[in-house]
Amino acid sequence: MKTKSVNVNDIKQGIRIRLRNGWQGTMQDNKRGQTRLCLVEGLCTEVGSVYATDIVGAKIKDEWMVVDYPEKYIEDMAMRKLMGF
Repeated sequence: MKTKSVNVNDIKQGIRIRLRNGWQGTMQDNKRGQTRLCLVEGLCTEVGSVYATDIVGAKIKDEWMVVDYPEKYIEDMAMRKLMGF
């Protein structure tokens, strides 16, 4: 069975997300780009910017989907990792 996937730029406001660190949240914007505004439920609940490449899952129509990214986002993620972020 093939895992369903969604492009990170197709995630819209109100969609539940899962982050790379295991926390969950809710998308708060309809923008496209490398940073997105999310309500994150972690140690405390707060709204803030999240790198798009830190979003690994999205719940669309009651089904969790894997998130895929444009090549540019992956290159920039590698650069942030080299810099220690």
